[in-house]
Amino acid sequence: MENNTTKLPGPIALASSAWKLFKEHAGPLASIALIPYAGLYISNLAAFAGTPLLSIIALLGILASFAAFVAAQGALVSAVHAAASSPGSPISVGERYRFGFRRFWPFVFLIVLLIPIALGSTVLFVIPYAVVGVYMSFYTFTLFLDDKRGFSAFTESYRLVKGHWWAVFGRLAAMVAIVLVVDAAGSGLSALVLALIHHTADGDVVRYAVASLVSMAVGALVLPFAVSYLYGLYAALKASAAEAPTKAFRDWLVAFLVIGVIVAVALIAIIPAIAVFLLSKGADKAWIAAEYARTAVVAGQATSTVVAH
Repeated sequence: MENNTTKLPGPIALASSAWKLFKEHAGPLASIALIPYAGLYISNLAAFAGTPLLSIIALLGILASFAAFVAAQGALVSAVHAAASSPGSPISVGERYRFGFRRFWPFVFLIVLLIPIALGSTVLFVIPYAVVGVYMSFYTFTLFLDDKRGFSAFTESYRLVKGHWWAVFGRLAAMVAIVLVVDAAGSGLSALVLALIHHTADGDVVRYAVASLVSMAVGALVLPFAVSYLYGLYAALKASAAEAPTKAFRDWLVAFLVIGVIVAVALIAIIPAIAVFLLSKGADKAWIAAEYARTAVVAGQATSTVVAH
């Protein structure tokens, strides 16, 4: 998995470059990341009201927010690419979102492919999924920047990573560690604020508002940073990538996809049967409990009659 001698930038260099890019374009990058969070936050607040009209509005808002989350992937990738390619040039949030929505369905199709591939490789233990996952790490960049669609996005990512698997794995692990630390700090801050306002908080709405605002702040930092970090690694891999056969990797993906679909269909067939079995057992227990209670009542009545006489 490791035969390319080209040296990639280390985790510290990647993190430093990502942080520098984020600071230079914090406003538009954070705005792109915040829009889906803000829509979801407002929709959930509307749902707290409990009225039928607001509940319908909240549901529509949640659906729109998930669509914005999908478009935000392409918006962030293209924004980071523009910032890195043309330093100092302004970034238009609206233009980047239009770019993301133009590639909305190709990205959704990739996710539809990715889910059974991940499931199929996972049932063969964790190692195949880890190997395949690292090779496919840059499918968002190959889709949005190289215009590779479907399996071609995965195989192009494989071509970039080939020969650098361990190096990419280590750098991805470092990025995940950084994200987890920031996320843990955000969770700690949220818990601290909730503890401070415990005696004055007005029910679940205030607690949800505090947790959501902290989550939004963390997302506005973490998402652009992670995309910038991955973009730096993607650019380094692209600069050193050589032509490589990808048919074997594609065949493995198709095999994992088929296995994943079979497992999903099996689960869909098995889970209802298990549910019916458990419900029937629960019904049996309920019947036994009811009979026991009825017997106890009858016995109690008989005892009362004997005592009365």
